[in-house]
Amino acid sequence: MKSRMIAMLSTFTLLTAAAALAQDHGWMKATIPFEFHAGGKVLPAGVYNVRYESGMGAMSIRGVNGGLFLRANPHESKKAPERSSLVFNQYNQTYFLSEIKTAGVVLGWQLSKPKVERELALNGAQAPPVEVALTRP
Repeated sequence: MKSRMIAMLSTFTLLTAAAALAQDHGWMKATIPFEFHAGGKVLPAGVYNVRYESGMGAMSIRGVNGGLFLRANPHESKKAPERSSLVFNQYNQTYFLSEIKTAGVVLGWQLSKPKVERELALNGAQAPPVEVALTRP
């Protein structure tokens, strides 16, 4: 009974946070100083606009050369981050977008690791994650 109540509260928290994120946060901007992998594509360094597309259940990332939609899974942190950011996993000079965090919101968005990243991770070449700030345009 107790675990059922905790599960219901956790689900309610995730849904409430997702709704708040979808309503309160429009486009955010990031200047990414390196080429990176996201959604099976390699994107060049540059300025990108990011937002949660509530109707699609996906994150939208748009740069000068176009954009893409990324399926992301809700990920609840123990503590809300102080600043919004994109989090990249780094393997030597190869970067993979792995998470999107929003300031003041415990719910973030985590991307699945593509096959090539999982293979690099098995080789033990991972450096600490790199965060790039997200700001309001």
